[in-house]
Amino acid sequence: MHPKDAIWQFYETLVGEDGKLVQYLTNKTNKCVWCIPCLDKYMALKHTAETTSIGCHEPGPSQARSKAVLRAEAKKPELATLATNWKEKALVLFTNGAPSGVVPICSKVDTMRSHSRRCPHTTDASYRREAQLCELLQPDGPALSTAS
Repeated sequence: MHPKDAIWQFYETLVGEDGKLVQYLTNKTNKCVWCIPCLDKYMALKHTAETTSIGCHEPGPSQARSKAVLRAEAKKPELATLATNWKEKALVLFTNGAPSGVVPICSKVDTMRSHSRRCPHTTDASYRREAQLCELLQPDGPALSTAS
């Protein structure tokens, strides 16, 4: 078995009720994966919305939910049907102006690398640099030259 590609450190999976990783649509090989920066953005937006509604005494939860609950809520495998026609760079889905989930992508390494390169939520320069290095430093990839 091949070792996992380094790009996996930027993605999360979901274990289904059967104890197995959730498959990507009808694909028997690949899994649904969620971009960690997109999940973090969803959680930040949702948390802000909840704490604002609590402060304004609007209907809704009586207290802001935990990060673990928000993260689990964001991972909706059924949103994978949107991914094939998804034109946005970010995977955070909005419904009526509010974040409603994060669109999963297929766990193919090329798909994950492509998203990581263009994801608007990877604002941390070190994150982007590391994502690019993951692409360059592959065991099967071309050798890196140290000559300038």
